[in-house]
Amino acid sequence: MDVRFSVALDQPPQQRDFAVAAGDDFRVLLDVYANDVDDGSEPVDLSGATLTLKVADCVYPSLTVTAAGAAESAFVFVPDNTKDACGRLPFRIYMDSGDGKRTTLAYGSMVVRNDRAAGWPSGSDYGWRYGRGWQV
Repeated sequence: MDVRFSVALDQPPQQRDFAVAAGDDFRVLLDVYANDVDDGSEPVDLSGATLTLKVADCVYPSLTVTAAGAAESAFVFVPDNTKDACGRLPFRIYMDSGDGKRTTLAYGSMVVRNDRAAGWPSGSDYGWRYGRGWQV
């Protein structure tokens, strides 16, 4: 399965959300254009830049997938990347150029559906029972 995003460098980063199943092989494909116009132009060649897709900055463990800059960059996910993940995980795609500049290209949520994950809430519910309020 492939997830494809297109972004323009003359626009602020835009939110992009996508959903996957835990443990699947998939790629996130990114086309970067110089301007946000529908003129049939080709994506910008980002050779020399490093693109990074970082998932779940605030959640342990975070996941970072990098790709070499190209006309179309591909972030490849293998089953081990998401086999234990579950839920809505924030992500950010950014580009580090050769001159030390970092640019955020897109951000959003990767929703991971995992039928093997334990249901929420797990363990004690601290007294809450089926909407009847606090039980003493």
